[in-house]
Amino acid sequence: MSHRLFVGIDIPDAIRETLHAFQNGLRGARWVAVENLHLTLRFIGEVARQEAEEIDRALSTIDASPIDITLKDAGAFGSGNRARVLWAGVVRSLELTELKSRIDGVLTQIGIPPDDRKFAPHITLARFRNEPARAVDQRAAEMAPLISGQFIARHFVLFESMLGSSGAHYERAAIYPMSEL
Repeated sequence: MSHRLFVGIDIPDAIRETLHAFQNGLRGARWVAVENLHLTLRFIGEVARQEAEEIDRALSTIDASPIDITLKDAGAFGSGNRARVLWAGVVRSLELTELKSRIDGVLTQIGIPPDDRKFAPHITLARFRNEPARAVDQRAAEMAPLISGQFIARHFVLFESMLGSSGAHYERAAIYPMSEL
């Protein structure tokens, strides 16, 4: 049996609910379920059970202190005149970047190919198949000054993505506490 995995940070329920209030106003949007809102640190993909266990062991070796997470801004990812994702921004901090680097390091050591994408911390609010970028950019511009929030991340999570007929559902496969070093 294979597992579709990624590493991320849970966000508090109050911030989830605040972000959920922005999930409207766009035709063609596939809104992320409020319980699935999170900050992705590293997408891993499909792995076999044995590899998932190795990943868990590797991630459990990471020492990290709690991280202040600040939400600010909104935007869209896409190419050309088509949008793929509407997101709420997360301020990039040295501590967040270091945690991402440590995660990448231990995963590379056990043979998981490196993630070549630039780290752009965000919380995905919606996905699109073929939405004009102009409409999504306009919604992001309306939201951007209203996106705010702050919390302390005290753990990071190995999530498993379960695909179903009504979309993906994320299970917490393992939780890794962060404590003052």
